[in-house]
Amino acid sequence: MQDWRAQYLGLTTFPATLTVAEIDELFMLDDDIARMVGARRTPLTRLGLVLQIGFVRLTGRSLNSVQVIPPAVLTRAGQAADISAPQLASIRSIYRRRMTLYHHQQAAMAALAFRDYSDASERALTGHLRRMATQSFDSAALTRQAMIWLFEHHWVLPGQSRIEDRVAAAQAYVTKSIRAEMMQTVGGQCVQRWVQDLSAVHDEETGETLFEWLRKPTTGTSQINIAEAAQRLNALRNLGADRLSLGALPITGMRHYASGMATQKVQTLALL
Repeated sequence: MQDWRAQYLGLTTFPATLTVAEIDELFMLDDDIARMVGARRTPLTRLGLVLQIGFVRLTGRSLNSVQVIPPAVLTRAGQAADISAPQLASIRSIYRRRMTLYHHQQAAMAALAFRDYSDASERALTGHLRRMATQSFDSAALTRQAMIWLFEHHWVLPGQSRIEDRVAAAQAYVTKSIRAEMMQTVGGQCVQRWVQDLSAVHDEETGETLFEWLRKPTTGTSQINIAEAAQRLNALRNLGADRLSLGALPITGMRHYASGMATQKVQTLALL
């Protein structure tokens, strides 16, 4: 996918920031599509169909918004439809009949070989996201990757919340798989002992638990700081953390889970 396209995927309106070159590419019609557009009976229906085609090309979605279409987009779409476009228009002003809008959305999808999002596409997207979620742990980045994947496979993008739900489910699946692998490696009894040991008081004066002491950041590079870091490493080895099999987990994944533990309350360790 061209880099400039990715930023527009999932939008619900034509952005006013489109460049002349980007607009030109959206409304460049090949002979077959031009004939299909030309077969429409009225100038407005030709304009509406061209706008639908350009919008699917831009966002991966059908155009439903009632917001006013940017003048530069209207002008170029009018040229592609071989009409003099109105200076001010929205989808509502172009389509008097809802059924005509629906037919044009379907025609635009067919012209570009796009298909409606379905159970089959959702299953395929779920498998793709599960693979991606083992390497990328940022929800926004995964959502963007999902949109790109759907667009490149010619599936019309569903609503934002539905994609985000698939991303969250994939991340939960990966986390569950990592936990299951860890449990298989060290055993359930060992994990229970970890919870008990980490919840135990490490400093009687402050009431600080072992868990809270272990996650303290190193504050410098003095001999005292280095010695404290070595003590924490030894404590982790005594717990058996060095037996964990995390070789398949990239460093970004370790940082992701570590950031969550930085704010985790000791009382909730048993629920993880």
